[in-house]
Amino acid sequence: MNEIKQVSRKLKVLLTALAIISIGALVATGVLVQKVRALQNPDIAAQNQVEQTVKDVGAVLVLPKNETPTLATVADPSKLSNQPFFQFAEAGDIVLIYSTSKKAILWRPSTKQVVEVSALNAAPSTSGQ
Repeated sequence: MNEIKQVSRKLKVLLTALAIISIGALVATGVLVQKVRALQNPDIAAQNQVEQTVKDVGAVLVLPKNETPTLATVADPSKLSNQPFFQFAEAGDIVLIYSTSKKAILWRPSTKQVVEVSALNAAPSTSGQ
């Protein structure tokens, strides 16, 4: 009778372990499928990047509401060094451009820091009359 209890206990442990492994495999598969879909559709990947960046920056700075920014990544800061806004820019920094609110934010994702904030100065369009 004692042997039956031991076998029953081992069977329960085995079934529990299999259930946990199965659930883990299903979750991992779901995550991988979602990542593959994002890679196949650049629009989804770009939207995810905007959402994540806004979430990260919004954790340290109050951002304009009801406006989705345009993102730009700094590739070569030496080409921008003559502009005061980019004085401390590094490769990989992200610029969030809020055109309606007329704000620009330089964000460093590697350290999760706001490097610079500036008002956008849109040059008035001149007519050739």
